[in-house]
Amino acid sequence: MSDPAARAWRAPSPPRRVRTAAPGEAAAAGAPDGSRTTDTSRAPVTPGAAPEERELRESLAEAERQAGQMVSTYVDDDLALRQLRRRLAAVDVGAADTAAGAGAEGGVADVQGFGPGELAMFDLIPGPVAVVHGPDHRVAYVNGAYTELFGARPAGQKARDALPELDALGLLPLMDQAWRSGRARTAKARRLPGGAGRDPARSSYYTFTCTPVEQYGVLVFGADVTGQVEAAERLRAGEARQRAAAVALQRSLLPQELEQPDDLRVAATYQPGDAEGAVGGDWYDVITLGAGRTALVIGDVMGRGVRAAAPPLGTGGRLHTSGSFPLGPGCSAVLYTDGLVERRDQDIDDGIRELERALAGASGSPQVMCDRLMRSLGVTAGLDGDAAVLVVQRPARTGPDAELFRNAALELHGGTEAAPRARAFASGVLASWRFPAELYDLGVLAAGELVANSLQHGTPPMRLRLRRTDRRLIIEVTDGDDHLPRRRRAGPADETGRGISVVATIASSWGSRRTPGGGKAVWCEFRLPGG
Repeated sequence: MSDPAARAWRAPSPPRRVRTAAPGEAAAAGAPDGSRTTDTSRAPVTPGAAPEERELRESLAEAERQAGQMVSTYVDDDLALRQLRRRLAAVDVGAADTAAGAGAEGGVADVQGFGPGELAMFDLIPGPVAVVHGPDHRVAYVNGAYTELFGARPAGQKARDALPELDALGLLPLMDQAWRSGRARTAKARRLPGGAGRDPARSSYYTFTCTPVEQYGVLVFGADVTGQVEAAERLRAGEARQRAAAVALQRSLLPQELEQPDDLRVAATYQPGDAEGAVGGDWYDVITLGAGRTALVIGDVMGRGVRAAAPPLGTGGRLHTSGSFPLGPGCSAVLYTDGLVERRDQDIDDGIRELERALAGASGSPQVMCDRLMRSLGVTAGLDGDAAVLVVQRPARTGPDAELFRNAALELHGGTEAAPRARAFASGVLASWRFPAELYDLGVLAAGELVANSLQHGTPPMRLRLRRTDRRLIIEVTDGDDHLPRRRRAGPADETGRGISVVATIASSWGSRRTPGGGKAVWCEFRLPGG
């Protein structure tokens, strides 16, 4: 079935008017000839009705049907269509003729192919209608809605001169196309600035359809779509507000400044999705765990918008993937969400290979690498999803800088000699690292207390590890028992139970954790002067 909007519209035959004399009612009807107009379309057809009456009713019904088809084809606003049909149902034949006669006096009612009844029906249409004739589009008719919107327009002149508003709206080329091709052309949601016939402070929007009229010209009809356009604008504004709220929430949940571990350099970048509310739940963080350990985390919550940005808050009880890999001096690693490598029109494996190529040629600081990776993989605000990237580097240290990062360890197998050995080992190492006397004494004391605690409450094997960075001294003892120590208050008569309290008092921080292979690690840290 062909599209009715694409067909040329042929004007229906005009309805005719019947006058009947009503004795004694001529003055009340106001007819100069003593007759009145009777709406025969509403009276039931009596058996044996005259052929003229029957023909009149059929003509009226056909005119209303075709007018309704024309309006339903070109009026996008259902409310306007319903209003028009109600007005057509109530139209009086005599009133229609009166309107047609008034149009004729203005020089625009005598339009070939259109009867006066059709022109009257055009005046009932709530949107602007203009009929132009011939290839140069000379004005033949404009309805009342057109006049109210743009002002009176003279008949017989070229549309380019007489209808400048259509030229400004870009409709003249569409009228040419409709005339030449015999097919309708549509311009959607054209803006009319405030002015005469409209609220001066409010713009309106119309969708115009240029429909060829067979062997005559072009009919231009405008449907008021201001309500739809404003609703769409409100929807877009609401979506923009929601996206702005999601982006603000997402960025507020991300760390404003990343932790920088002693021997690592870290940077991260987050890119929200496009303007259609595609902000998701991509997130990252760098968390210092103590004893020189750092957690680098990155994740993606399913969904988009504010709800996706919020679920990282308090999320728990879910399985997370973790792993370990060696990161030697001078090496870099990249953690990322799928938005970096996944595209709708590309296999994710291709994106990963592209990332590998980009990473192989990347250099510079972690932040520089983040920015280059984003550019290399085409991550911009126009993508349909968001992406997060976290780059970590382990700098290669040489010369005096390398002296600031040292490690030393001692294996202990228990026994009464373990504590003296541990204190002697700590004393020698801390002396070689040239710590100030106060820090040296505190370090030896802490090492002795941690080893004593492990000897009393832990099981072999045991290990004492000393580590220094440019910021802190770390002392850690591991053993085979997985019961974590806790700080408690020892009574005056207790001979034990003071070791962890002593460490907690003299150290900058302390803690414990279970080790992957079973057992535990207990540690403490001392900040270095200026670290």
